Amino acid sequence: VDTGTYGFLHNAWGTTNKVIKDVRYENCAAINCGKFGVFNPWITGFDFAELNDIEGLRVKNCLAEGNLESGFHFEWDPEKRDCILKNCISKSNGQKSYPTKGYKESDMSTHYFGCGYYAPRGDITFISCYSEGNSRHGFYATNGGKLYNCVDRDVGAGKTDYRIIQPASFYAAPTRSVAPSLVLENCSSIDSNGYGLQIDFASDVCIRNFHLENPAGIDGKATNLGGAHGGPLANSVVNIYASGDRAETLIWARNNENVEYSGQIISNAAKPFVIEGDRTRKVRVKDMEIVSASLAPYTNGVVLTSSVPAGAVTFENVAVVSGAR
Repeated sequence: VDTGTYGFLHNAWGTTNKVIKDVRYENCAAINCGKFGVFNPWITGFDFAELNDIEGLRVKNCLAEGNLESGFHFEWDPEKRDCILKNCISKSNGQKSYPTKGYKESDMSTHYFGCGYYAPRGDITFISCYSEGNSRHGFYATNGGKLYNCVDRDVGAGKTDYRIIQPASFYAAPTRSVAPSLVLENCSSIDSNGYGLQIDFASDVCIRNFHLENPAGIDGKATNLGGAHGGPLANSVVNIYASGDRAETLIWARNNENVEYSGQIISNAAKPFVIEGDRTRKVRVKDMEIVSASLAPYTNGVVLTSSVPAGAVTFENVAVVSGAR
């Protein structure tokens, strides 16, 4: 608590045996690490894989709150195998100020994590984990990430300028090297100050029963599915239940290839579901209900921009239902 360095750190710096196995954390807390003084500018609450590989990690009922960078953190390069986090809480992490200029690999002042859970490129499972008020992303998981019954609330809280860092409750890009590359089941984004979902350079993503509630969006878009870097999002399933009027578009799908959408949108937004991109192909929208007091009933409520090739999107059992619930 209130340390000037990491709460918990695995490193293996200077060793040849870099695999750390079968570590258990239960009922541990890392609070305000680096908030009031810093050992270095990258202080996290829990850093499970800095220079080490990690295998068989179990983390249960742990708390990360108010830390300088991410709450729970795995570096990109290490191998992560059979890691499970369950019933953990990550709140108000990313106390460090946002960068003032765009990302440049050679300029460390532009590097920023700020996540509740930063877990790229690994066999890492999250079960019933909670994120609230983290500055950049609630959950960052790619290439093997599996999330069940996880909730993010109020991502991007405490910041106001989202031009350089764009917060998202659930973020994955790139994620396409394993199948499935990402699983989200029964997860929720609530009151995001940016996106609820941001997924790009992605394939074999499985999203089921995802709930998106009251997102603010970025540039009028509450989700960013294949759009951030031009896509694609491919070979994926997105089952989503979205509601809110703060963003003009609840589902924004750009350059999707062989993707199926289903679920429900409840919104009076003008364009609740937009599909665009000249690489769009084999997109199926089925069993989708759009509840709206502003759209004409018995239309399907999905906007295809002029960039979408003819025949690239098909519809089955998709309709606008009059009224708000």
